[in-house]
Amino acid sequence: MSKILFKFIRCFYIIGFLLTNLNLYGQTQVPRIEPSACPVEIPGGVKAECKILFVKENRAKTDSKTIKVPFIIIKSTAPNPAPDPILYTSGGPGASSLGRVRGAKNLTPFTKERDYIIFEQRGTLFAEPNLQCPEVDHALHKNWELNLNAKKARRNEVQAAKICRDRLIRDGVDLAAYTSAASAADIEDLRRGLGIKEINLYGISYSTRLMLNYIRSYPDRVRSVILDSVLPTSVNWDESDVDNVMNSLDFLVGNCASDAKCSATYPQLKEQLFAVIKAANKKPIRVDAVKDGKIFPIYFDGNMVFDFVYNLLEDNGALPTIPAIISALNKGSYEALKPMAESNLSNESFIWGMRYSVWCGEEMPFQHRRLINAQAAKYPEIRGFKVQGALPDICKVWNVPAADAIENLPVKSSIPALIFAGSYDPDTPPAWGKLVASWFPNSFFYEVKTATHGVNNNRCTFVDITASFIIDPANRPNDKCLANLPVIEFK
Repeated sequence: MSKILFKFIRCFYIIGFLLTNLNLYGQTQVPRIEPSACPVEIPGGVKAECKILFVKENRAKTDSKTIKVPFIIIKSTAPNPAPDPILYTSGGPGASSLGRVRGAKNLTPFTKERDYIIFEQRGTLFAEPNLQCPEVDHALHKNWELNLNAKKARRNEVQAAKICRDRLIRDGVDLAAYTSAASAADIEDLRRGLGIKEINLYGISYSTRLMLNYIRSYPDRVRSVILDSVLPTSVNWDESDVDNVMNSLDFLVGNCASDAKCSATYPQLKEQLFAVIKAANKKPIRVDAVKDGKIFPIYFDGNMVFDFVYNLLEDNGALPTIPAIISALNKGSYEALKPMAESNLSNESFIWGMRYSVWCGEEMPFQHRRLINAQAAKYPEIRGFKVQGALPDICKVWNVPAADAIENLPVKSSIPALIFAGSYDPDTPPAWGKLVASWFPNSFFYEVKTATHGVNNNRCTFVDITASFIIDPANRPNDKCLANLPVIEFK
């Protein structure tokens, strides 16, 4: 009798275990973390662990399917690493993060004391599912190949986004589940799954907003936060996008004018640019681009020329060359436009579906279409220019629910914060970094006069300031190097 009872009890516990650890789809309970093959190549000599976080796609639904969110841990070289690793993720929204591992050898200022986690956001390139929209990429490429006007190009892009949306939904993707709040919850599940008590957050561009989301929801789990080129939660980006580009241009033009050599070589720089734009609106500039061995004549109108300059203003490496490029365009030399033309024929920069789900749920519902449209009409020289031209219309067809009102409110915290802004930044201006610094009384804010979007790319900010901040977030980091940063020498 006792043997029968023993077998019954044993069977009962086995059944209980299975019920506890299996969900409706026959998968092991989520959230959970498992080792995985590395989706990207790890540099030689770097010790890393590749893992997958399994979570529910939509935590609000009990029957939601499980999705996979990969991450890579760059292991510390210390025999006894600090218990609070750094967690980094990229911007976008829609950019992949795992490519950061290619520069893993440059992370030694951090990994000599603690692990460095590179986190791939849900829905991006190496996640399963990812929200790729090859339909949109194809439409964008065709718009360039066929030299369609802005109205037709925008219509094609919106139609392609709808086709992508319909396909993803047929594939069982819950587009409403790809949000900053959901990604913040993923980070929390990762932290808990790895048994980490406190974590150091590191965000750039859009992912600064994601880090603010995490701090709002899980403030007691954060030791410190690094925010590079900040997108505040309360800012309505599209309502000031062209203003920000023009302010960046004005900053560059002003610096050229105050530099004796630059002002003598490239006088009246802004007037030169606007002259090129005016001429291109009358007669678009032809640039022969090569794709797959074929030549495609691409025609740049004025707004496309300005978009080209905007792209240069985002690039730290390109800043010194902008006056010379504008001058060359004004003299009828258009070779500088060719890389952009060829890139736009083949470039696949974002996981568009992830971008749409975030932006259409968290940004667009809080913005005013009238103010967005006013940006395109504010400056006569670039009338009609839009940074994200089709996005308001795409959001109508993407049709995800608006985020809760709290997503558009400030996130205030006493957590130590290191905040960077680049004076040339046309996307997330220094004023936004200062705004977020005002929300964090224990913050250190640095505006780097020689940088644009993505400040933390030199030894001074990355090693001296950021690495010393991570060691001791409560005290001012080693920032003496800022006084010795070389000024931009225009070429």
